[in-house]
Amino acid sequence: MFVIFLTHLGRAVVVSAVYVTLVVPVNWWLGSDYGFIGNPPTDIKIPPFVDALGPWPQRAIIILALAPLGFIVVLLPWLVIGARR
Repeated sequence: MFVIFLTHLGRAVVVSAVYVTLVVPVNWWLGSDYGFIGNPPTDIKIPPFVDALGPWPQRAIIILALAPLGFIVVLLPWLVIGARR
């Protein structure tokens, strides 16, 4: 069960990394915030939590590093339910 979890977690992290790798150049080129990982236009205020992660593009790297933790939190209830069966 745990091996399957790690396989899916690894796959989700790789897909997320590929997504960020593809979206960041598009954001730079268009001056946009596609996927909400870029730098929003000046008329839009950055939420305090996101602002605390630092300036863009370093923020995208930090978010990508925090993503596995988010995936674990979301999957944890299903792992507990599976372990009880």
